[in-house]
Amino acid sequence: MLAKNSVAPPMTADHFDEALILARALGRLVTVLRETVEPDSPAAQREKVRRALRFAVAAARRSPLELRLADGLLHVGDRALAPDSPLRDELLDTLVDGLSAHGSLVLDVRRAASPGELLALAQLLAADAPTQADRSAWRSWSVRITPESVPTVADTPALPEAVQDALLRLRGARTGALVDGVLADMLQLLATPPWRDDLMVVEGIALGLVLEARRRGSRAGRLALESGVRQLLTPPIVQSLVRQLPKSQRRDDLMPVLARAGDLSVHALVQLLQDAESLTERRACFDAIVALDAGEEALREALADPRWYVVRNAAALLGEMGVVEADVHLIPLLSHDDERLRIAGARALTRLATPTAMTALQGCLSDPAAELRRLAASAHGARSQGKPSTIALLAALDTEPDEDVVLEILSVLGTLGSPECVQRLVRIMRDESAPDWLREAAYQGLLAARGDAVQKLLES
Repeated sequence: MLAKNSVAPPMTADHFDEALILARALGRLVTVLRETVEPDSPAAQREKVRRALRFAVAAARRSPLELRLADGLLHVGDRALAPDSPLRDELLDTLVDGLSAHGSLVLDVRRAASPGELLALAQLLAADAPTQADRSAWRSWSVRITPESVPTVADTPALPEAVQDALLRLRGARTGALVDGVLADMLQLLATPPWRDDLMVVEGIALGLVLEARRRGSRAGRLALESGVRQLLTPPIVQSLVRQLPKSQRRDDLMPVLARAGDLSVHALVQLLQDAESLTERRACFDAIVALDAGEEALREALADPRWYVVRNAAALLGEMGVVEADVHLIPLLSHDDERLRIAGARALTRLATPTAMTALQGCLSDPAAELRRLAASAHGARSQGKPSTIALLAALDTEPDEDVVLEILSVLGTLGSPECVQRLVRIMRDESAPDWLREAAYQGLLAARGDAVQKLLES
């Protein structure tokens, strides 16, 4: 598996500039979406949105973006910008304001982000006065905003008096024998209806044990507490904790408890993810499985499930977790009858980006699904086969009916930068009958291929 926690290399000046361009392009899109639409010009407004979106898509093809708000500073990658920095402009501040309104601290945009994902992000940030429900983590396949964590609370008033009393006695127990006595009472509480079925009680006791063990360090009673935690984390209790996770106000504390249960937690999370009826539940399970970085075998088995949404979720998780060994299990999804699963498999393979995955994706340029054709074109840019990639993309460009896929192909032609690619881009630029969006995209491709020499190239 890929190392998820490895330290990223410092951002170069070129990468920083490209990321800043993407941030400003997203700010421009948010600005356009916020503009009041005149009754007599809805078509003009739609064209302004499409134009702003194309700029954002072109920028996203050149660079990913990690933007964080911390300590009053805006961090783009590993570079910090103070509020009075000359690099801060109105477009960048618009993006920051949209994130701040949602209580969001981090924005991640991956290079594979689709036009639809970027538009959905901008629409979210352009919305007025978000509700508390909106102020939560939001993710798509390649875009994520992360809010400020919910503060951990010291006490839970909703706990029954008997449970609160047991937690207080546990805190005051000074010897292993006293701790054992309190633990026996707490475990008995969990075996007694109605408390054994009360998720808040189960959570309160589990967190009370683990946090007390952490507080004591190496002092008396620590070993007894650790033993109590192991006795507590039975399959029924773990399943209760997993069911509580989506609605918990103490997720940051609950995750280490689930980590202690290992595979029990992962299997329970995978099962809840399969059965979840709400977006909140699915998001919480998805994020928890990724954070635990385990359960690859269960997820690979889920790829054979007859329920399409189970397969989709499993594919997404395998891609998110970077399980590179799963590429051979995901490739068969590219030929699935269900378009949703072909796209899910393609997106997961794009995340894994192994040579095997990229080669398989490159063969999907003629798939009926436009999104899969877009990802196939992107794969040619991510791992070019040289002349074969150029020939395949130029042929696809001649017949491609979808605008977003055409934009992707033009971007990849600029990335490849071969003489044949540049020649096609120049031809599009010189074709005055071509629509403006097509010529703009070709110009962006030429910039990627030839940089400052573009103008001289067009004049020759």
